[in-house]
Amino acid sequence: MSDVTPARFADVTVVGAGLTGSLVALALAERGAAVQLIEAPGVLTATAFSYAGVPWWSGPAGALGELQAGALRTWQALSLRHGDLGVESCSLALLPDVGEGPLAASHLTTLLPHGPEGTWIEAEALRALEPRLRPRQQSGALLLPYARVALERWSLGLRRALRRLRVHRLQGRVCQLMPVSAGPGTTPVQLRCTDGTLLSCRHVVLCQGASIPELLPSTWLPQLRHSWAGALDLPLADRWRGPLVMALRTLRRQLETSSLAQRTAAWSGPRETPRPADAVILDPGLAPCSAGVRLGQTSSLGLEPTPLQPPDPAQERRRLARVGELLLAEWGPKQLAMARLRQGPVSFTLDGRPLVGSMPRRPGVWVFSGFSGPFAQAVVLAPLLARALDSGRELDAALALQPWRPLMGEQG
Repeated sequence: MSDVTPARFADVTVVGAGLTGSLVALALAERGAAVQLIEAPGVLTATAFSYAGVPWWSGPAGALGELQAGALRTWQALSLRHGDLGVESCSLALLPDVGEGPLAASHLTTLLPHGPEGTWIEAEALRALEPRLRPRQQSGALLLPYARVALERWSLGLRRALRRLRVHRLQGRVCQLMPVSAGPGTTPVQLRCTDGTLLSCRHVVLCQGASIPELLPSTWLPQLRHSWAGALDLPLADRWRGPLVMALRTLRRQLETSSLAQRTAAWSGPRETPRPADAVILDPGLAPCSAGVRLGQTSSLGLEPTPLQPPDPAQERRRLARVGELLLAEWGPKQLAMARLRQGPVSFTLDGRPLVGSMPRRPGVWVFSGFSGPFAQAVVLAPLLARALDSGRELDAALALQPWRPLMGEQG
């Protein structure tokens, strides 16, 4: 039986049925709201090519990091209430830059205030965990307890939970938020879909990441940007039994953070200030996936809020082939030919904090997007958003997640 149903009036319409939208719909339905969840057909969500890791220990200092530290417990509690959601324990191997070794790994451990102490293992011990793993030019890795979400099990378990809570799933693409004058007896929000369907609700939560600028002016969310991410899925005859593998220092986050300073300089300087070029980076890593192992990730980042064009697939495959050369014992033209390329837009923010809360210029409109480490952040923030929407109050100001917050240097 299909769980896609006709449109109807709802308390809340959630736009975007990826990880973030699904978690919001689940949290709202648990509070008794009548929820409809809109899924754009044929759209590849970021979840489809992520590592699906739960880095509960990697949050920033302050209230958000303390909240994120409870992410694994939150996932486990969801599983107790709703059945199997694919959450499983695993290990994470962080590979340092060449020549850094145990000293750099030890330093990183001190920067994880909410996490366990890592264990340094030599290269041979790392290979013993999974013989197909052969990181080149590495002396070893920092091994950390970790967790991940098996995406196929998550998808099946989630659909069961949403059906049980009577969340109505709709297929369509929202193209316009209709202006409505809120008042006694009126509906605060109406949405128009590309097929002409009109949806009415008291609140709408925008969770479709890089597509949000299609519905809200980019000037209303100055922090929001998007990149194109790429990964290769390589089929394996036997299940991958080793750890997830990531670079000790990820270039993507460094570039996103530096973009803020570059952007501020470009805006506040004279008009002739040259604009920094867009960048494409590769953060070598791998994780289990349903087909075998996922090799990634490339990130093509622009410093402007306007959408980027997707990178050339042939170039993406060549970049990601480098990950196979670096991390797998057997890699060559045969493996590259078997690997499936996945590409899609990913939203992020210039200050590294997600956008969570209501839009003051649009009554009834809420945003839930721009996550760093979404499997650890979205799962703990979705219940807070549901509670804020239900009570009519904003989130705790200490979290500093207001969607409309300005860029550095623009407060005046």
